[in-house]
Amino acid sequence: MTALIETPTSPQRQADLLRDLAGVLDRHPLGRHVRLVFAHEVPFLADDEILVQQVNPEARILELHPVKKSDVSPDDHLFAPLDPADTAWAEYALAPQATKYFLVGKDHLMHPDAA
Repeated sequence: MTALIETPTSPQRQADLLRDLAGVLDRHPLGRHVRLVFAHEVPFLADDEILVQQVNPEARILELHPVKKSDVSPDDHLFAPLDPADTAWAEYALAPQATKYFLVGKDHLMHPDAA
């Protein structure tokens, strides 16, 4: 008799991963400040492009759009996927630097160089 082994589908594995990450964030003191976006690799992104996040209020979704790096504005919200194996980024993140920001509007901060 052959045992039937159920293999989780990709959406099931993705849902499991997101539940696990949500559990980690719930237990961490700073977890409520972190938002995660699950995005597949973007093979069509050119070397001179970056993904910019845009909110579509009618559809109530977050959209990622490729934008030429030279066209990025200070108001754009960049989508920057993190690679856990990127040790240079980890070292940079462990050495934070203070920067003064200006309050623009009710709850938006602007870098002084963007003014």
